[in-house]
Amino acid sequence: MSENSIEEQKSWKTLEKRISDILEDHRCYEFVELMKSPWRLMWRNFLAGVARGLGFAVGLTVLAVIVGYIIIGLLKPLLTLDLPVIGGLIADIIRTVQMQMNGGM
Repeated sequence: MSENSIEEQKSWKTLEKRISDILEDHRCYEFVELMKSPWRLMWRNFLAGVARGLGFAVGLTVLAVIVGYIIIGLLKPLLTLDLPVIGGLIADIIRTVQMQMNGGM
């Protein structure tokens, strides 16, 4: 064998080793194994979707509760005020409802 051929073989082996190391670092073998089993892939995607859906629901619920408490906290002082316009409006509504319930207009 010539010296060039030996160096070329060493170069190829070095390149092969580097590629192998890169593939192991990026865990490509797991991806290949996953692609061999479509049911396993669908199951993992289903579980991921369920987890995302639950996370969305819980997060939205927490956010709605926080916003609700903030709004109630801001409106509570307004509700305790005795505003004549609002009181008159509510009295008119109550009168109208009572008249409708009694059958008269």
